[in-house]
Amino acid sequence: MRHKTRKGQVSSGEAIGILLLDTSVPFVPGDVANATSYAFPVRFQKVEAEVVATAKQMAAEHEQLRALLLECSLLPPYGRAVKAAVNLPLFDYMTLINFVFSAVVKQAYTGFI
Repeated sequence: MRHKTRKGQVSSGEAIGILLLDTSVPFVPGDVANATSYAFPVRFQKVEAEVVATAKQMAAEHEQLRALLLECSLLPPYGRAVKAAVNLPLFDYMTLINFVFSAVVKQAYTGFI
């Protein structure tokens, strides 16, 4: 068997790659982000840089773009970085929930007029 490496490669032998949020929380055994949860080698990769790069590419290739939607519930943590990179209005399920709540439940006004 012949093994090849790429410049900068620091590990090998992983058949499964797992994309992770850029978080700092304890991942207990059994959690998808804990390598001991698997009986085989896995490779982990944080995805923020890829999400931001994709948003920048989309904005550059489509000048008519006026807003972005982060469709997946895993993407809101990258919203700030995406918005800073593309300088467009940005929406995700959290902004939608807040919008719907403000339309359904009117808060009492407090303050001075």
